[in-house]
Amino acid sequence: MSFLKNTLAGFLKDTNIKYLFSKGLISLGFRVLGVCFSFYTIKLISNFYFAKVYGTFSLAQTIIQLLCVILTLGVQNTIIVEVNRNIEQKDFSAQNFLFHVIKLVLFVSIIPVFLIYFFAPQIAIFIFHKTQLTSVFQLIAISLPFFLLHEIAVYYFIATKKLILFGWFMFIVPNVLFFTFIFLFRNDSINAYNIVSFYGISFFITLIIEFCFIFFKQINFSKPQFSYKKTLIASLPMMFSGVMSFLINWTDVLMLGSFSTEENVGIYNAAFKVGMIVYIIIISMSIVIGPKVTEAYESKNFSELKKIIQKATQLITFVTLPIVLLIIIFSEYLLSYFGNAFIAGKTVLIIIAISTFISAVCGNVDLILNLTNNKKLVFYINIFVFLINLILNYFLIPTYGINGSAIASLIATIVLNFTCVYFIKKKFGYYTLI
Repeated sequence: MSFLKNTLAGFLKDTNIKYLFSKGLISLGFRVLGVCFSFYTIKLISNFYFAKVYGTFSLAQTIIQLLCVILTLGVQNTIIVEVNRNIEQKDFSAQNFLFHVIKLVLFVSIIPVFLIYFFAPQIAIFIFHKTQLTSVFQLIAISLPFFLLHEIAVYYFIATKKLILFGWFMFIVPNVLFFTFIFLFRNDSINAYNIVSFYGISFFITLIIEFCFIFFKQINFSKPQFSYKKTLIASLPMMFSGVMSFLINWTDVLMLGSFSTEENVGIYNAAFKVGMIVYIIIISMSIVIGPKVTEAYESKNFSELKKIIQKATQLITFVTLPIVLLIIIFSEYLLSYFGNAFIAGKTVLIIIAISTFISAVCGNVDLILNLTNNKKLVFYINIFVFLINLILNYFLIPTYGINGSAIASLIATIVLNFTCVYFIKKKFGYYTLI
């Protein structure tokens, strides 16, 4: 206990880190609310319409998220960089820059939207082996532009340092609208198609409200000059890294959608989300240490860099350990919250909880490598881990079902984190934890 207290006291001694913690707490608070909404969504849909309907919805949600990562082209981070780089220039308009980014993303998404809509039957049959998913994929195609523009809009709020608006529109508004539609229109005839429809309409309304906040003031759409080529050059590497990171985390759900039943997809997804609670702490810590890691590395203050990395990792480890133990001990009780059918995911939850604790013990290893000029290395590691995860899921799901998918995720997590730890040790001469 005294070690944890000393670690925390030492880490918070720096006034800059205190400031970052205060900002990080805003993000943490909204993320906790987002997790609560996510859990309530599982309970709401599964209780009204059973685990099978939730399984179809969670598959659709995962596909939407993947398409957003790909078709936004990684411009989210480019918006943050360009707005903060040019905000002091008199001829620069953040709204104008956003407007041109929107045009770029909509133009790129035209062909994919049409392909998904017209080839929905083939996607449903040949990839997921479920003809009933055809109408769901067509609906995804129709509503995809709303999700893409929403993704861009919330990052605009981050770029302009409006973190409260980001939290509201990212975690609160669409979820509240979604729940409202489910409650207002619930009846025995509602199916997965209707649930996905409610989801799309919720984000459409959210997008309208976001645009009201962004474009309320008069805007000149002719200045400054916007280079689509430069924007793509800056954005695409981030898009590829984002896609690989997403696939590593969600390959399990996508492959279960192809190899297993909708009910098993729902059970696995629920257990996976509960087990990933620990990642809220890891992500929140990345907000805190990111600027300090960059500052220490750029100034070549490697002793300070070592201290920040190790203290942050120690803090994450001690904070997450009791949470992981509670998840493992009360795994059955936690899953029963969503309904008795979800208790079948108990083993999955335990495996995923162990997996997240491994990530906690290793620390923000991929972030550290990214911020210390090792982006290509992280990208290659992600490709390697993704292929391992893909192969393991392919062989383990037919034999072990959802447990096999969880085992694949655990092995992929171990390989990813230990590989990053190895390269950090090789480049800087120390381990992230000790």
